[in-house]
Amino acid sequence: MPGLRGRSTTWNFVFFLDSVHLSSDWRDEMETLHVPLAYIVHDRDDAKPHVHVLVRYDSLKSLDQVRTDFAFTGVEYFEVTRSYRGMCRYLIHLDPLSGKEQYTEKYQYSRSEIVELSGIALDFSRKITRDEERRALSEITDFINDNDIREFSVIWNYVSRHYEKYPVWFDLLSGRAAYSVNQFIRSRAFSS
Repeated sequence: MPGLRGRSTTWNFVFFLDSVHLSSDWRDEMETLHVPLAYIVHDRDDAKPHVHVLVRYDSLKSLDQVRTDFAFTGVEYFEVTRSYRGMCRYLIHLDPLSGKEQYTEKYQYSRSEIVELSGIALDFSRKITRDEERRALSEITDFINDNDIREFSVIWNYVSRHYEKYPVWFDLLSGRAAYSVNQFIRSRAFSS
């Protein structure tokens, strides 16, 4: 049973563009719902063209309520979204599946291909593994030493300006590693 008494705030579903049950103005109907949602057309996969929809209501909704809202799609099967972040990432095939198949073997869609409606806030972040964290902290340490950095603000400004190149560094420096990195920089400054 999904959610509290069969209710959830976050649902997802798929429909095929060639479905006879699909309303011809389905895009307009998505907009008139005024429900935070995102959808993307997958038309470059091995499967026939289909649309993935991720819905994030402001309050709990039952399966019957979701079916009513999206009746124009002809979809009968709706699924509670277990991992919101994971589903956001799946929309554009960012991660490997468990098992043999890899999303990277599928076409990787651009974030700009996702249609976002009614203020949905998508989350493409990814939990950093312990190995990635260790590797990034080692790289940060080398960067600090190689560039003789003596103030935390110097590395902060550099990484924030180059966020796209160093997203893991930025996550660490703006989170739990900030104190340790700052202490390392301070100890370098005092030991000189």
